[in-house]
Amino acid sequence: MKKFFRDIINKLCILYLCAKSTSFFSRGGWRTVPFAMKLYNERRFMPKEMFAKGLLNPDSRDKALRIFLSRREGVKLQEAINPEIFAPTLKNKALFYKMLKSADLPHPEVFAIFNKKTAGCDSSGNIIESKQQWEKFLENYIPNEFVMKPACGAEGRGFKCIARREDGFYSVNKRYSAEQLYLEMMRNPFCDCYIIQQKLANHRAFESVTGPKALQTVRIVTFIRKDSIPILIWSLPKFIVGDNVADNTCHGRTNNFYAFADSQTGRVDKGFVFRSEKGIIEDISLHPDTGKSIEGFMLPCWDEVVELVKKASKVFLPIRSVGWDIAITDDGPSIVEGNIWWEVGGGVNAVKPIIDDIGYYPKGFNLRF
Repeated sequence: MKKFFRDIINKLCILYLCAKSTSFFSRGGWRTVPFAMKLYNERRFMPKEMFAKGLLNPDSRDKALRIFLSRREGVKLQEAINPEIFAPTLKNKALFYKMLKSADLPHPEVFAIFNKKTAGCDSSGNIIESKQQWEKFLENYIPNEFVMKPACGAEGRGFKCIARREDGFYSVNKRYSAEQLYLEMMRNPFCDCYIIQQKLANHRAFESVTGPKALQTVRIVTFIRKDSIPILIWSLPKFIVGDNVADNTCHGRTNNFYAFADSQTGRVDKGFVFRSEKGIIEDISLHPDTGKSIEGFMLPCWDEVVELVKKASKVFLPIRSVGWDIAITDDGPSIVEGNIWWEVGGGVNAVKPIIDDIGYYPKGFNLRF
């Protein structure tokens, strides 16, 4: 019975969002309804997911269909190749960075791990437990610029870039004392563990296009075939707009945008930006802050980047496919995050090599090539 009523509610929501995302009568938007119902029934796209990804707007739906699987399809595909029991090695950033360090793979230096319910430690193995010890550590034992983020956070939630000055700590023009930073970590109801780590800077080539920005990463999805050879499924550089401190799009709420890059050469194609208020995705060729061309930009150090992600992919086996967030700095590439559950956003056909390698369509994966 619950399933029946949930189905009715979803279909009513689809009708509402179809009207919201089109000039419903003047442009024949009513024709979107059967298309949307087909996506819901056959591909299990949920109503808000369709709207956020531009699938309900005639101006962007063809492009969106080439880019996105439904979340359900993506999960079913990844469950077929990634054992969930190993998910903490990627989802828990404290464990993730320890594995990177053991494998001698470049990553932001971890200055300390904060635990709400137990003692934490610094990178030298010293226990830090009391409020006074943490305040002293923040004030005296790390660089003037650093990053503070939840160990199990997602989409940039709880992330802070912090600069220490004579009169306190600053993040996005908000001033904190060492005590306030400690209390923020202690009082976060959704997170028991924080990472305090090195702040990385973009490669100068990146900033020649975007201007000075917070760290902009490249999402690279790797897959290890049955013959044990790692391949790149797609590469997606993320571009920051304005004064955002993270490169997430949050489904259009930040105005940040993504682009496609050739996995062989690192050449960037035109980008796409989510317009959440319209339920549409639009092409973007010029960075809105600088007017510089995104299309044709060559990602720096690309051979080093490819070598790094292929090497890292072997470290986290038996997880066969990982969505890496790679920072490209003047000192070379560095691994910022690894995601066991990556959202398909680099072209639907890109996952065909995975289907071909495993030799079947997972149950719940409804797209057919």
